[in-house]
Amino acid sequence: ADLIVTATGLNVKFLKGITVHIDEQVIDLSQTTSYKGTMLSRIPNLAISFGYTNASWTLKSELICQYVCRLMAYMDKHQYQTALPKEPDSDIEQMPFGECQGL
Repeated sequence: ADLIVTATGLNVKFLKGITVHIDEQVIDLSQTTSYKGTMLSRIPNLAISFGYTNASWTLKSELICQYVCRLMAYMDKHQYQTALPKEPDSDIEQMPFGECQGL
């Protein structure tokens, strides 16, 4: 194990609690949607890696890294500067980020 938490009350802050600004506007991360578990809607060119919570952490991190590398190669090939996930259709059920990890 890389980390063992032996006490209760662990309070994890997503992205260490940083404030994200785009064009001087603060982005409320709780109002974004995760795309493929790695990118957040409304935030261009940001990829994060958050592994599985009920299986090997590195397994999902590796899958995310492979996806991001393919995305960057595609962007280079087509000379794209920005990757930005779209907001999902309103008929798609949304749930908090941590709750969808086991799906």
